[in-house]
Amino acid sequence: MAQDWMGSEELAQFTVEELSRVMDLLGINHMGCYLADDGDVSISFRDIRDAETMVSLGVTADARPGTMYDRATASCLTLSELGRGPESPSEGDVRDAIEAGWSWTIHPNMVGRRMDWHVSVDITPEDASQLAANLNAMRLVNP
Repeated sequence: MAQDWMGSEELAQFTVEELSRVMDLLGINHMGCYLADDGDVSISFRDIRDAETMVSLGVTADARPGTMYDRATASCLTLSELGRGPESPSEGDVRDAIEAGWSWTIHPNMVGRRMDWHVSVDITPEDASQLAANLNAMRLVNP
């Protein structure tokens, strides 16, 4: 019987390293990319424009509930769809949508008297893997 050469945690760590590498190659400045204790991949950016670039280049703009785009927008599409329904959504449906979405944290960073923004995002290892693949494809198509 063949043994897995890489378990889920090792695969997630490999994904973190690959995502960090491809962001560096594309010039997407980030302060860190690491595997968090909860198993999510965390990415921190010094500037909001780098977070924008990562999403613009790495997430296909498929504006439908349940897609990677939906998750990248903190499940905005799914939550909007739930809100448009004829009945109020269940707490479980709302909780599931929120948990599926990327978790963004944005806070001010004063540079002298100018306000800038630090950004971090927590995403699943599966989305991080797809994001790394998409960014690599973008890098190879546009060298």
